[in-house]
This record gives sequence, structure tokens and C-alpha cells, in this order.
Amino acid sequence: CESIRLCSTQCASASALKAVELMIDNSTFHRVYTSGHDETVTLWKLDLARLSLKYVTSAPIGTEGGCLGCCQYNHPDGTIKEVVAIGGIGMELVSFNLST
Repeated sequence: CESIRLCSTQCASASALKAVELMIDNSTFHRVYTSGHDETVTLWKLDLARLSLKYVTSAPIGTEGGCLGCCQYNHPDGTIKEVVAIGGIGMELVSFNLST
């Protein structure tokens, strides 16, 4: 049995989290999306070697996201974007540029 380490990130949200989505992606970077009662979706960079999270960006949304899902797409100009759908009371779509 391998040892298990716990990663804890302070100030991850101004309120309780309601949804977390883990994306393992070798083409850009591993990431975690979170949403919660603060009506914000947050993008975190996941470092699997150190089992740590680093804040990347966040965006206000109009719902307390209880569930979320995402898909990545490539523009003809080479830009890689990811659309995140957040569901709660209603639904919001947020796009993140993963190329920068």
C-alpha cells in the first residue's frame, strides 16, 4: 500500500464548495475546477508530483454551481480553450484560454 498525502488549500473559496472537476491533461496542464455558494468558478493548476494546487484564475457566475463539466477545443489559430458548464439554479457557460 502506498502512502496517501492530503493536499489542503487555504482560502480556496469564500464559501463551501459544491462541485469539483479534475482534468488530467498532458497537452496543456493538469487542472481542477471548483464552484460553490460564492457563485464563482475557479481554475486551479494541479501539480501531481507535489500533490499541490496553485490558483490560476476565477470568474463570477450567476448560480451556485452544484455540478460542472467541461470540454476542450482547439481553434484554427492554435488557441486551446475549455468551456465549463456550471449547473445550479440555472446554468452558466464560462470559457478559459488554456494557451496562456
